[in-house]
Amino acid sequence: MKKITLQLLLVGFTFIAVSFASSSVKNVYSTTEGKMKISFPGEFEVSKMDENTTKIVSVVDNANYFCTFTLNDAIIEDQETLAQSSLDGFNEVLEGTINKKSVWKIQKNNGLKAEIDVTSIQAKVQYQVVLIGKVHYQLVVIAGYKDFDQKKMEAFMKSFKVLK
Repeated sequence: MKKITLQLLLVGFTFIAVSFASSSVKNVYSTTEGKMKISFPGEFEVSKMDENTTKIVSVVDNANYFCTFTLNDAIIEDQETLAQSSLDGFNEVLEGTINKKSVWKIQKNNGLKAEIDVTSIQAKVQYQVVLIGKVHYQLVVIAGYKDFDQKKMEAFMKSFKVLK
C-alpha cells in the first residue's frame, strides 16, 4: 500500500511539475541578424516585408502583437528625428490620435513610445520605436478597446532585449 501511495504521489508531483513548466514556456523570437529577442504572448509568424525588414506577428485574444526590425545600410545619427518620423508616419496611416508620448530609452538610445487611439476602428494602439546603430525597431500592440490587455502589452514591451 505504501508503494502505491508513493507512486501516486510521484505521478502527481510529476504532473504538477510538467504543468507548471508548460505554463511558463514563452514564445521567444531571437535573431542574431536583428540583434534582438522578444517574448510573444502566443505563437508567432515571421515574414520578410522587403529585403531589409523582418516582421514577427502574434495574434492572441483578438489582439495583434508585432515587432519589426529594419537593417539600414548606414548608421543614422539623428535617432530621435527618425523615431518621431516613424511615429508620425505610423499614426498617419492609422488616422489616430496620439494620447500619450514619451521617451523610450534602450541602453543609451532614445526612441519614442506612444499610446494611440483609433476611433474609426474602435482600437487602442501601443507603439514603440527606436534606432540602435543600423537597426530600426518597432513594437506594436493593437486591439479593440474591450480586448486590449494592459498586462500582456506591458509584458510584451518589457521583454524586448537588444543583443550584442
